[in-house]
Amino acid sequence: MPKLSPLGLSDFKQVIERGTYYVDKTAMVRAVVEGAGVQLHCRPRRFGKTLNLSTLRYFFDCQGEYRHLFEGLAIAEDEEMMTLHQGKYPVIALSFKDVKMSTYTSAMQAMTSLLYEEWARHTCLKGIAEYDDLVADMAAAVRVGKVKEFLFRDAIKKLATLLYQHHGAQIVLLIDEYDTPLVEAWLKGYHDEMIEFMRPLLGGALKDNQSLFKGVLTGILRVAKESLFSGLNNFVAEAGLEEDSFCDKFGFTEPEVKALLAHRGLNGREMDDVRSWYDGYRYGGIPIYNPWSILNYAFAMDPTLKPHWVNTGGHDLLKRLFFNEQSGIKDKLEELLRGGPINVYVDEYLTFRGLETNPDAVVSLMYFAGYLRVVGEFRRGDRIFRELSIPNREVKLAYEDTLMAWFNEDLSRAFNNRLLDALTTGDVLTFGEGLAKFVLKVVSFYDTADNRTEHFYHAFLLGLLACLDPAYLIRSNGESGFGRYDICLIPKDSSRKGIVMEIKAVRARRGETMTDRLAEARTQLLAKQYDTELIAHGVTDILRLAIAVEGKEVVVEQV
Repeated sequence: MPKLSPLGLSDFKQVIERGTYYVDKTAMVRAVVEGAGVQLHCRPRRFGKTLNLSTLRYFFDCQGEYRHLFEGLAIAEDEEMMTLHQGKYPVIALSFKDVKMSTYTSAMQAMTSLLYEEWARHTCLKGIAEYDDLVADMAAAVRVGKVKEFLFRDAIKKLATLLYQHHGAQIVLLIDEYDTPLVEAWLKGYHDEMIEFMRPLLGGALKDNQSLFKGVLTGILRVAKESLFSGLNNFVAEAGLEEDSFCDKFGFTEPEVKALLAHRGLNGREMDDVRSWYDGYRYGGIPIYNPWSILNYAFAMDPTLKPHWVNTGGHDLLKRLFFNEQSGIKDKLEELLRGGPINVYVDEYLTFRGLETNPDAVVSLMYFAGYLRVVGEFRRGDRIFRELSIPNREVKLAYEDTLMAWFNEDLSRAFNNRLLDALTTGDVLTFGEGLAKFVLKVVSFYDTADNRTEHFYHAFLLGLLACLDPAYLIRSNGESGFGRYDICLIPKDSSRKGIVMEIKAVRARRGETMTDRLAEARTQLLAKQYDTELIAHGVTDILRLAIAVEGKEVVVEQV
């Protein structure tokens, strides 16, 4: 029987007990046991980090019976791990992935609530005076929303000490998305305060008790060691730049993808297309597929190759850096979007201050975040430089579409408003001239070769028109009349002007001209009756626009 989709589940126990499809990553247990005392594993969002930490929690936790969850999985064949380590340790498990607040106070309220809930989970410590007193104090502070940093900044260290005294066993500390509070704090202007709190919370606890912990942390960024983890001797951070035993533990390998597609009844003949859309990552030289996109594709009612991962958010930090003139990233973005690799030194430990002024630091962030892959490396002096490129078609679309939306949102809001006013009032001349001027400002970021021009302008116009959503239904590639228009704006008030657009790109290889393509767009609008949908909505004032484009040139004509 086909297994259920695991999408939306990140708790290992639920994944197994509900009979959902599970790509077996349990061999990671041995790698963790044999690895450094404190390990930081960095991968892009939606790459399986949370599920992997949940798997470790249920494997090691001595405060419950979870052995049955691992029956039939790879780790069950490892008798040494099962005998010596399964269910042998108290586990402290925290996830900071939702600590994304606009102020330090609200972020601290969220952090202290998480810490209190983890303390309260360890009911085996009830009756111990120190535990009871601290839990009561924490509960009182959380209940009234009062921030008491002194009560929580060594919460991990104190809880670990109590658990060790009670169980007589080493503590397994699992922290998911450890860097999320730091990124949000930097974006919102309270980074120094957050660092001051997290340094004793994490670094202080681990530094003073290295023999007490086996620590496993996940995140996207490798934040500078000096910020949090100074003084740790048995600490290793990895992000797939070097070959190690974790390279295939996050994301899906090609055999895992083929097995999933076969399970879903997909015959595998589409692997070349799946590879071009969702593969491209290389960790330690191993080809890795984006797991979120693969699962969305494989478990769809009608599997379609389209963006999945890029639509899940998480772009705020990159957005800020792309449009910071001091970051010096513009030339590198242009080279990437032309399809070429860029050569940079990937900084293994980032500092947020460096992100503002160092283009290599920004590119390093882009690699960690999943927007670049390593395609080669070379040595220059004592440093290893990497050749980086865009991983696959899905991410290429993210660069084009997301950057275009950001341009529309951030660079020229007043100018955009004038463009939209001209469009919705039917001032085609002003709209066409303004559109041509605006495109000249931003088109250098994009590939406007013959096969990409229409997509570029289509994406650009949809981004531009998005802010009309309160007054219009914005349709793209919709059926109307005898074909599919490119873009249609259906007014929610039928007395207002409706707009339908057809875009045609000049294909120079075929000897076409702007006049040819404009005429073709004009003819298609009328012959295929693309205004049918507008008429069906009761719209009588209709603006039909034929648009011809070639590279940086654009011509708009009313039909």
